[in-house]
Amino acid sequence: ITSYLHYQIKISYDDIQKIFANLFSLNISPATLLGFDNKIYSQGLSLYESLRKLLPYTSSINVDETSWKNDWLWVFTNKLLAYYHIDEHRSGDVVREHLGSDYKGILTSDFFSAYNSSISAFAKQKCNAHLLQDIKELQEKYPDDSGLISFCQQLKYLIQNAIILYSQFPKLTPEEYNNLKNPLFLQLEQLSQIPISHPKAETLRKRLIKHKDEIFTFLNHPEIEPTNNIAERALRNLVMFRKIT
Repeated sequence: ITSYLHYQIKISYDDIQKIFANLFSLNISPATLLGFDNKIYSQGLSLYESLRKLLPYTSSINVDETSWKNDWLWVFTNKLLAYYHIDEHRSGDVVREHLGSDYKGILTSDFFSAYNSSISAFAKQKCNAHLLQDIKELQEKYPDDSGLISFCQQLKYLIQNAIILYSQFPKLTPEEYNNLKNPLFLQLEQLSQIPISHPKAETLRKRLIKHKDEIFTFLNHPEIEPTNNIAERALRNLVMFRKIT
């Protein structure tokens, strides 16, 4: 109960002591609370290691990381499992240590360099939510640049149309789906080939070229999502825990 109150409800150790003293007349020392945590840690360690060993054999995995005191908190997750790891490094080495040097599944992530060319996978999916956010910020910051606005609008509509098609996959025949899917890949290729004078938009265009095979992976593999939201949601509770405690 004390560990649940601390880690899930995000109550400090001091306040947990007050709860037990005032409600149950139980005096619990800080050392006892830490002992409870250590016991749960030892009981869960075998499960934790089992999850770690499963990671290289998953058919798909979503990965994200966030700061954790002087280290980094990583999450490797999909619809079946969530594995957390604290590491002093924020590099591709951490990903390779957990997924292997040649991951056979689909790796979904944001555009951070730790997930790029140094990491080998069967396929990769970059987060389209991040792309749409970048587009929105450019549109708001440079509303008078016609070339930038035109590029951003075309890219925004293209991504949105791809996500709409993805949502319709169960309702379409394979032929109908392919007839609608294939032109989207062609449009992405064409859009990324047109140079833009604005440096910020040009940087975004070059990112499309660099990751051209990792933007619409979800259209070829509808079992995965077009965003990395599942990993971000998996970190949210611990981000709140970090902020409060």
